[in-house]
Amino acid sequence: MPYHWVPEAGEALLTPEVGSQRGPNFLREELAERLARGPAGFRLTLQVAADGDPTDDPTALWPADRPTAELGRLEIGSISPTSAADEQRLIFDPANVADGIELSADPILLARSPAYGVSYARRNPKA
Repeated sequence: MPYHWVPEAGEALLTPEVGSQRGPNFLREELAERLARGPAGFRLTLQVAADGDPTDDPTALWPADRPTAELGRLEIGSISPTSAADEQRLIFDPANVADGIELSADPILLARSPAYGVSYARRNPKA
């Protein structure tokens, strides 16, 4: 089931050419500028599958007419002063789900979990 974080300020897409002209930290810099004006809000939406929609193939697109549901809202008010250090300690594992949530049969999810573990170990050799 595809979910999307939708920025309340709207999306701004960059071409590869324009993106390559930006500095390596342009997204963080833009976020700092934005937060100086106030919080940044995002809505979490979920597209609901219909019978027969594949849930085990991340390359399969569902028709755009599938209903969506808004699940919640996230508001970012500031950037942590320890952000860079925190990022080194974090691990994203898509297979780590909350009680009541089950993984689909998508083989990509099962492959990602060990790959992210390797990435974390390389960033944190003493961990």
